[in-house]
Amino acid sequence: MKWRIAARAMSVYAPRDNHGDANDGMALTLGGTKRWPTADALKRLGLVCDVSSARQNHWRKHLGTALLKTADCAEAFVSVNQDQEAVRNIGRMLELWSYGMKPVDEAVAKKLMQCAYSLAPKLQT
Repeated sequence: MKWRIAARAMSVYAPRDNHGDANDGMALTLGGTKRWPTADALKRLGLVCDVSSARQNHWRKHLGTALLKTADCAEAFVSVNQDQEAVRNIGRMLELWSYGMKPVDEAVAKKLMQCAYSLAPKLQT
């Protein structure tokens, strides 16, 4: 799960698919595929790596908190830096994080998408 979100930051430059997500894949395979893993696949990976369900939940919550804090920092950065390319890239990055978090934590995903749209309204089109 952590890898998916971190890798998504580079997807800012990837073309969009039909649903707005990045048209890209993972650099490494998981379960024989480079497709982004589902929440269930990530849970299975955690169990295979001997990470308890409780510990996985802890890290999911921690990840959501960290992403929302980063989104707040991005909003603060944009308020003092009006470089339109930077604003678009930051908005797109938050949008992609939202897609990545959707199967993990729907509430965090929604907040990230709202933040992305507030920073770069053009993303909604």
